[in-house]
Order: sequence, then structure tokens, then C-alpha cells
Amino acid sequence: GDHATMRRVFGAHLRAPEAQADLHQLAARVAAGERVALLCFEADPAHCHRRLVADALGQMLPVAVVDLAPAQGV
Repeated sequence: GDHATMRRVFGAHLRAPEAQADLHQLAARVAAGERVALLCFEADPAHCHRRLVADALGQMLPVAVVDLAPAQGV
């Protein structure tokens, strides 16, 4: 797909007040020590809209992002 457009459109969505409230709620849970998982079916994490959520969260507090993928040849 058109990943640049996806990033632009979803980035605009993340700036909306409702999305910002959800992001702050997620940040509070992470800051409280909860582990969270952002799941996606996109094969390349760089093309996933959840990467934008993780990046926005990383601007709010230190987070470690681990991309999970099946082993090659499975």
C-alpha cells in the first residue's frame, strides 16, 4: 500500500483529542509498570500503524519496543 499516506493520515488521527486521551491512558498504564502489546498483522513493522502509536508513546516516556516475527523458514 501507500505507506507514506498511511503515516500521514494516521499521524493526523493520533493528534486528535480522543486519540491523545487514549494515548495518555496507555502511557499511564505503562508508567504504572503494566506490560502492553500492540498487535498487528502487517508483515513489516515499519509499515504498521501501531509503530506510530509506539513512537508517540516513546515521546511521552521511555519504552522498549520489541517487534515479534515468526522465525524464518517456519
